[in-house]
Amino acid sequence: SAIAGSDLFEREMLLRATVNLRQSLIDEGTGTQLERLVVEQVVSSHLQQAFHESREAHSASKGRMSAE
Repeated sequence: SAIAGSDLFEREMLLRATVNLRQSLIDEGTGTQLERLVVEQVVSSHLQQAFHESREAHSASKGRMSAE
């Protein structure tokens, strides 16, 4: 996955968190198309944030390794 890279544990945890987030948001609503659209946008934003946090952490660890 582009977000978790080759880390299978991170990938599985992100997948589970995404499924749980989506399901909990769907369960709270009444099931309208608008609600589903908003849920997908929230999930998409969550994945984007995870991607950027992962890239930032990876860059920081590369910088730290170069300094050593």
